[in-house]
Amino acid sequence: MVWGCRAEFLSAIATRTRHARQTTIRVTSSHAKAKSAAKTLAAVAVFLRGLVENAEQLTSLRKCRAVLSRAFQAFLKGRSLRAPPRLAPI
Repeated sequence: MVWGCRAEFLSAIATRTRHARQTTIRVTSSHAKAKSAAKTLAAVAVFLRGLVENAEQLTSLRKCRAVLSRAFQAFLKGRSLRAPPRLAPI
């Protein structure tokens, strides 16, 4: 993820379209650095598509762990979150 995209996202306009049980979000920006924000949003979209494709195979805990691992990727230095030892399933 790109950390310096806050201004680009604040100046963007998003529209949501629902059709045939699918929701599409279109983001439009006239900011000078809109391309970097578009790359960040594309990376988020790829992650969410992968999560949806595997959602049936994952437990709620694993879905939550995947989202949090991605959200804190910079702090975790690329590692995945692990359950604390006392909470790990046997």
